[in-house]
Amino acid sequence: MTLRNGLYSGSANGWKASLRIDLKRFPSPYEQLNRVSADLFELESGGPWFKYGIRWAPQLDVSDEKVEGKFFLYEDGETKSDRFVHCVVQSDIEGADARLTVRFLSMNQDVIRTLEVPLLHVSNCPRILHLEIDTVKGTRSPGEVSWKRTTHDLKSALERAGIDVKWGGDWVEYEDLSDETWSEAELNKVMKDRSEQLVNARDWRLYLFVAKRFRDPRTTGIMFDVFGRQRQGCALFEETRRSFSRPAEFPRDYLRTAMHEIGHAFNLRHSFDSKKKLGLKLLSSSYMNYPDRHAHGSTAYWKDFDWDFDDEEMDFIRHGQFDRVVMGGASYSGHGQDNVALRSERESENDSLRLEIRLSPKERSRRFEFGEPIYIEAKLANRSNQPKVVEDTLAPEHLSTIYLVEKPDGTLYRHTPRQVRCGHDRELTLIPEANAVIYESVCLSVDYRGQQFLVPGNYTIQAIHEGHGRRLVSNALRIYVGFPDAVHEELVEPFFESDVIESLDLWGSPVASEKLAHLLGDAIPRCQHHGRRPRLISEHAWQLLRLQHTGYKTIEVHDRLPRLQKVNVSAPECVPGIVRETLLLNDTGSRMKDSKDDSKGRIAHVPNLVYGWLGKHLVESLFDTTRAICKARSSMLRYLKERGLPETKQQDYFTREDPDKTVS
Repeated sequence: MTLRNGLYSGSANGWKASLRIDLKRFPSPYEQLNRVSADLFELESGGPWFKYGIRWAPQLDVSDEKVEGKFFLYEDGETKSDRFVHCVVQSDIEGADARLTVRFLSMNQDVIRTLEVPLLHVSNCPRILHLEIDTVKGTRSPGEVSWKRTTHDLKSALERAGIDVKWGGDWVEYEDLSDETWSEAELNKVMKDRSEQLVNARDWRLYLFVAKRFRDPRTTGIMFDVFGRQRQGCALFEETRRSFSRPAEFPRDYLRTAMHEIGHAFNLRHSFDSKKKLGLKLLSSSYMNYPDRHAHGSTAYWKDFDWDFDDEEMDFIRHGQFDRVVMGGASYSGHGQDNVALRSERESENDSLRLEIRLSPKERSRRFEFGEPIYIEAKLANRSNQPKVVEDTLAPEHLSTIYLVEKPDGTLYRHTPRQVRCGHDRELTLIPEANAVIYESVCLSVDYRGQQFLVPGNYTIQAIHEGHGRRLVSNALRIYVGFPDAVHEELVEPFFESDVIESLDLWGSPVASEKLAHLLGDAIPRCQHHGRRPRLISEHAWQLLRLQHTGYKTIEVHDRLPRLQKVNVSAPECVPGIVRETLLLNDTGSRMKDSKDDSKGRIAHVPNLVYGWLGKHLVESLFDTTRAICKARSSMLRYLKERGLPETKQQDYFTREDPDKTVS
């Protein structure tokens, strides 16, 4: 019996081995990389527990019956450059398809330990992926695509990358609800309801959910894990993808989007990510590049596109270290530490564009209460007299803008969100004297590590934006987080539980809604007793009230069949009053009524230009929508009239079919 390419697995003597053979000597349905790798797991104490990774041999002796070589040894996430193992894979073993012999070597290259594991050949591909797909009625998962005289579907595209797909679970099609847009919190809730195993396990399992639209109208796909282990869930938004594709090209674009999101689940970065191990690949036609981010444009991308990841990406998928590749293992690789120091002064390679970060409103004090959510506002302005093409977002979820934070002890970290959003070409032309500015509100309090800003003292924040060949560095924003007294600490401490604090990142989380309602019901009377209300509590009250008004989608089982349901949240009776009191300000810069601190107020994380209007009308919009719409319409008509627009054109502005088209 000869050896074969693919995946071998077996266990013996308290160890489990997973071996991948990917050699050009043996035939396979995918392009071979001429690699052999293995993972070793301990089975003691309820394992398997990942222990060693064996990868890359400078030289291999290969025959039909045996593969032999000296390999690098990985342990605890690091390559031990001075540690090697001698491995032999041999066929014709009684009762097995092959046998793996691992000899651990000392510094003097002496054999100090030998491990033998019999193996069975379990797949023709180096990896096996259990893929569970659910869809909303009116959508479908990517189908068969004919392109350049070849035909592909999701299964064949994954096999081409060396991934053997096993369809997992029951394929469920849900009746869609009247609200067809989805949020990260709802996607997480559905995945948790569908498969508790996915949320808590570290395994080669992935949940793919297909919906119509995301709350961001330009997002076509997202890796949405927030709670528990990461890289286990991703979603596609079919109607959004269709709206940005020509009808004949939609099947191709849709399948490419699905493979792109699955690539993120395998911990692959974007091709244009400056932190890629082998550097930027702007000429890449890989799944992980955006067609519009190709150095020569989307036409060149599709000309070279061949339904593949690039070699570096395929090597990582097939032979990367277990914990860094497996779903539920290490966090997304885009969350790595940046070797970038804060600048004492603004740096910009292009003086015509200016990146600025500030507090909103800018009149507020830079002193924050202990536990208070930290929101900043990013602003990108075109200061030239020429149009400039930029990214239309400064949100960290899109990975083109990073936010660096220096702690009181001088250590530096990058704020890294839990989600990764991917979407259609996000270019925007900033035209002088028109829309020459874009804004973004960013919450820095929570990232994939958990809650930040828990150490009182001085912090420095800086933004770095990369896009369209530019690198822009913002000003350094300094803030101070105050020390809590005993009463303040007692009031906010219950809200530091991980699932509650993570709801700040989602503007309300259905997973934590019941617990949050209970905490608020207990905390608010104590706040009244002490005569103070920390801003963290006011923020949670606002988010719970918002969730009460909007509701959220979840899965309930009826007659053994899972169905989507819209669920409303119950908030304590005192919550609406707190929100009204907190938000109903008379003018910009009025003091918050929920704190003894002398700092200025903040009601919403928006440009200062509209801050004052929101302060007067936001609560009215929440509780009397019809009246608020009428007042907004009257204000807009007055604005248009003052600028000389004829009355017929004014009315046409409110009746046109395209709401995104602006008045010239």
